[in-house]
Amino acid sequence: MCMNFYKDSLQCFQIPAIAKLIIQNNNLIKAGKIKDIIPINLKSCGIGSAWVDPIIQMRSYVNFAENNTYKPLLGPQLIEAMRDTWILCKYNIDECYKTNTKQACIAANITCWEGYNGIFTQNSDAGLYDIRTKNDIPVPIYTKYLENPFVLESIGVNPTVITKYLEFNEEIYFRFTDSGDLARSTISQVEFLLDNNVPIMFFTGDADYICNWLGGNEMAESLKWKRSQEFKNAMFQEWTIGAIKVGEIREIKNLWFVKVSESGHFVPHDQPRNSLELFKKWINSL
Repeated sequence: MCMNFYKDSLQCFQIPAIAKLIIQNNNLIKAGKIKDIIPINLKSCGIGSAWVDPIIQMRSYVNFAENNTYKPLLGPQLIEAMRDTWILCKYNIDECYKTNTKQACIAANITCWEGYNGIFTQNSDAGLYDIRTKNDIPVPIYTKYLENPFVLESIGVNPTVITKYLEFNEEIYFRFTDSGDLARSTISQVEFLLDNNVPIMFFTGDADYICNWLGGNEMAESLKWKRSQEFKNAMFQEWTIGAIKVGEIREIKNLWFVKVSESGHFVPHDQPRNSLELFKKWINSL
């Protein structure tokens, strides 16, 4: 049996770390250093709206606000203000990278999200998750389905004990953000996976600001692994379904970066059919 990991946005902190641990343990099992454990056949990883390297992806906010597929998101003076505040943001992210302390990484979070990126959130009529609208959080219509007693029983939950599905838990969210993780990088773990022949697909919507495709593409290009130069030489190609362009794909063996057209942060919600076709295209390529 093989396993494919697929997550999006902040879950990209967990995916590379868990996948790396699987590969390391598989190697120990193969070397006979771990006994009586079955190895996990990790087939691939898919990461949507990835947040992997803050220093690259934070920097992209200025470029995306000025140059994106749809419209300028801020005026020239505010763009310049973002460039000015980026200097302090970058300094604090560098300190987080160097020390990896909670204090330094939280300081980077505050400086970058409230100062640098705050210029965008306080002055633009575009949404963080979809620049085409200010109301950019999808209505969680799936909650009624998940609260169905039959569904609860099917996944091993007692429907008489748990009756309500909580779509978002602020306490858990703030525990993550208060750890400083938003300013930490997982790029070395991604590089480890690629060097150990684990195929990775990144995909992001072209209208997503917070994990925008400009920063995501630059992050993918910056990865240092055995086929780095080959990916740098690869160009975006049109991705079509039924002769209709639905995005662009930059690909080599084991690494894809996909820009999904007419989509914000929540790609499967915004483009369900195209997301399914992309998933099938990826799986069939492995």
